[in-house]
Amino acid sequence: NVNSSANEYHVSTGVTIGDAGEQIANTVKAYLLRDEYGQHVIPPERQRPIFLIGPPGVGKTAIVKQVAEKLGIAFRPYSMTHHTRQSAVGLPRIVEKNYGGQSCFVSEYTMSEIISDVNESMEGTGMKSGILFLDELNCVSETLSPVMLQFLQYKTFGNNKLPEDWIIVAAGNPPEYNISVREYDAVTWDRLKRIDINYDYTAWHEYAIAHKVHPAIVTYLETKKKDLYHVEMKDHRMWIATPRGWDDLSQIIRTYEKLGIKVNEKLIVQYIQDSAISKNFAAFYDLYMTYQNTYDIPDILEGKVSDHILERSKNARPDERFSVVGLLLDAVNEQMQRVIIRWRAMVVANDAFKHISSITGMGNYKGKSCSVFDYLCKMVDESRTTIEVGKKAGSMSNDAIRETIETINVLDVLSGVAAREGDDSVKAYRAAKAKYDELLENLRKDAQNVSRRIDNAITFIQNPKGFHGGQQLYIFVTDITLNPYSAAFTCKIGSKKYNEASKFLLTTETRASIISRIGVFNLADSKATFDVNAFNAITLDGDDKI
Repeated sequence: NVNSSANEYHVSTGVTIGDAGEQIANTVKAYLLRDEYGQHVIPPERQRPIFLIGPPGVGKTAIVKQVAEKLGIAFRPYSMTHHTRQSAVGLPRIVEKNYGGQSCFVSEYTMSEIISDVNESMEGTGMKSGILFLDELNCVSETLSPVMLQFLQYKTFGNNKLPEDWIIVAAGNPPEYNISVREYDAVTWDRLKRIDINYDYTAWHEYAIAHKVHPAIVTYLETKKKDLYHVEMKDHRMWIATPRGWDDLSQIIRTYEKLGIKVNEKLIVQYIQDSAISKNFAAFYDLYMTYQNTYDIPDILEGKVSDHILERSKNARPDERFSVVGLLLDAVNEQMQRVIIRWRAMVVANDAFKHISSITGMGNYKGKSCSVFDYLCKMVDESRTTIEVGKKAGSMSNDAIRETIETINVLDVLSGVAAREGDDSVKAYRAAKAKYDELLENLRKDAQNVSRRIDNAITFIQNPKGFHGGQQLYIFVTDITLNPYSAAFTCKIGSKKYNEASKFLLTTETRASIISRIGVFNLADSKATFDVNAFNAITLDGDDKI
């Protein structure tokens, strides 16, 4: 049975999910390293499988997949509760063999479904190294348990061995979270590289900003951090709220909003399966939508702010202030991402032009006749192959796929322009390059507009007649810094106001202390009062002073 004490699991001894990701990546690099003779520095038989143990829904699967994407290796996940002994080991068959001149019949097993899938992945993608992720490993059936323990130690199922450049990473839940868990003895644990994982708000927040978790969820959890993770057995049922649940809820909310479908408590409780938390977030989400309708975000980003909006923002409660900042962040982060994705596609196109212009007469490729059109089409085909292989291997993130698709779109436009010039390579090059310059100029204008909107957002947040900067400015600037695309935008293109404000960036610990000093408020209580002067009086002191 799970009770409230389960929420305190390994709080003092475990690591955050972010730290676990770093440790997994370092281990995989070490296991794949070879010496000058081509031999593994750590022999495969001494490469302990990595075992992640921690509460459900904290992101164990996600972090392992991110490691594979970062290292550019294949990723094959399996939930072991779905497997039988036959699918893991293979089916027995009788074969005839000859020993010492005498014929006999022996049992032999067909290839394991898991090993077969790994080999098919290698054949289909050409990627010879990868991570085999075995989820819920300590929940396998009694008949499968000895087989899995043997696999962890020797990397073999029956007669079939896991390819040597494939690393085993397994995951499981502590027994207090799952009654199906089988306890391992000391001998088994001594053959595994065990990593105990905590749920951690700071690590989740960084993930949420980088992966565009809905701003209503991010804003809500800023002041309700305990609601990020809660597992409890109460009234003969399980009450669950996990980072995975919030992440999945974010995606369905964004989709419902695009479709114009109302988001309500009935939907929320399907993902956040705790009635108190789901009710509180539903109330907050309704407030959030009210703020979205009250504050015209596009107008604010264009520098059009009415006296009425300034007066309202000056007297706004914390939930309203943070919601507006969240709305502004969501809008500018989306625009910065679009610019950076296009910019990276243009970098690829620019490299293509550099290569083409370096070829004599701009019409020969590796000594063979090849038109500008052919070369650009070749790059398109290679990009499509990259996506196909990445999807098969599970080694390509959604963001990487989007960037590659944008690159294909740009190259398609340029190749279309080149095609209209026929076989004249010089004209084709000049026409395609002129189109490239046009696309680049449009991108520059769009980037300047986005930079101006960031300045306008910060001007609004700093306005002494409204928010007057403070905590809202700090959150706006730091969350832009945490988003990879937004950080790339501010680095490559910049924003005057952002550059000024970022001089005063604080640590994540200071950010957390600011929010905690603001206090927790009951979002479902519409009668709750809020002291605006007390809120505005919060300052940074001691080591936190700017």
